[in-house]
Amino acid sequence: MKLLLLPATLLLSIGTINHQSFDAFGRELQVSSTEPKNCSISLDYISKYPPYFQLYITNIFSADDNLFPDNTLIAIKADKGRLLGGQSVTGWHVYSTTDASITEKIKYIPPNCEISNNDILSFAAVYETDEGTLDIGSVNFTKKIINPICLGAGPLSDPKDTFGPEDPEDPEDPGDIPDKPGITEWTGTINLEIIQTYNCDVDEQVSELSHQRTIAGDHKRTVASITIGMTDFDLPKQGTNAEGKLQYRSGQVTYNMREDHTTEGNAEKTQCHNDGTGKWEWVSPGSWGTTHQTMTGQAYCDIKDGGLTILIVKETLGEKEMKQEMAKLQAKMQEAAAPAESGAIETYKAEMLKLIRGDQGSSSIPIKVAINIFTGSIYYPVYTTYERKAFDVCSGDFDENESRSETIEMPLALPLGAEMKGLYTRDDKGNDRIEASINDSQPYHVLFGSDTCPEGTMTITGNITLERHKE
Repeated sequence: MKLLLLPATLLLSIGTINHQSFDAFGRELQVSSTEPKNCSISLDYISKYPPYFQLYITNIFSADDNLFPDNTLIAIKADKGRLLGGQSVTGWHVYSTTDASITEKIKYIPPNCEISNNDILSFAAVYETDEGTLDIGSVNFTKKIINPICLGAGPLSDPKDTFGPEDPEDPEDPGDIPDKPGITEWTGTINLEIIQTYNCDVDEQVSELSHQRTIAGDHKRTVASITIGMTDFDLPKQGTNAEGKLQYRSGQVTYNMREDHTTEGNAEKTQCHNDGTGKWEWVSPGSWGTTHQTMTGQAYCDIKDGGLTILIVKETLGEKEMKQEMAKLQAKMQEAAAPAESGAIETYKAEMLKLIRGDQGSSSIPIKVAINIFTGSIYYPVYTTYERKAFDVCSGDFDENESRSETIEMPLALPLGAEMKGLYTRDDKGNDRIEASINDSQPYHVLFGSDTCPEGTMTITGNITLERHKE
């Protein structure tokens, strides 16, 4: 466990301190010599502190349009959500700045979606009173932030059921449209599985006399099994994009998660004061501490309560591959031109035209299918445990010895998706079929142990199958 020794360390619970001393910050800080004017804001969900998001506040400018100075206090307040961190002063949270940013990890929980799909953050200057306490000035500016867990809150949260680049107007809910003759031409299934694993067991020396061990064992599995129907389209005749309308969907998304995080810190030896001799003496082994946290939970979502978008496009050659194929055809044309083989030249010209436009008459067309599934605003129960122990060899007793367990509510704010590759085929009877799949692995970032452990692994597998039978 890495320890940073500061002139003073304060552990504050959530609450209000009406007369917080300016000196309580424990280092040289300045009151706001100028008022804040603007800043940049971003959010990142952190599973370590459910259901909190991490709030990043950067590029803070003062009223004179200069970057906010270092070690200067700034006050922030959420209108409907909750902030955690900093010093709590009369309903405001006070933070210090570095490089025109707040470097402290600010945790934020948005309001319930039934209350609001957005929130307002207010910013104000901080002043020191004659009595040496902190005072908050009037609001200098506000920032609106979109609630990231609510459907309808913003671009990510407005998942109209679409198929293709446009969504024709339709007053009815696609999930309520029955399978009527002449409406649904394509039917099929979507199967998607996303597995995230994060394993770590690293022991590192963090100082001359101390070691820290970081242990993690996380496993998260998301499975989607969906049946869909949609209006007619003919990809070979429609250019690069399929144009159709999703008519119905059924199925569910299931999510199972388990996190197990442990940090262990120990000193090879600790210097203790011997009251009998009045001297400092080394005691070996030294003091130690350990923290163990677990989380387990599962969630279910009916796809009718969420949303689904699908985009099917012809897979064209990339720029490099296109140039290579064009060069080959040009070389063949030059060879055919020498003996004046006009028939061969016309054939190669036709091939070049197909290469540029895409083969409109082929019975087998390479395609890409982009699928995005939105689970909607769902909270699910998560069982958590926490255990913390810290033993001081000098006193021979535990400085900390705490354990607890509870069930909390977490937002199922996925969304999930994949880009699959496959073929659009047409048989000799005119029946069409779409088959595409994915089997891919990629790293994914986890905050716990991120400065020590290797990245996690996310594996995505799945397929989509659609059929249209000619009457």
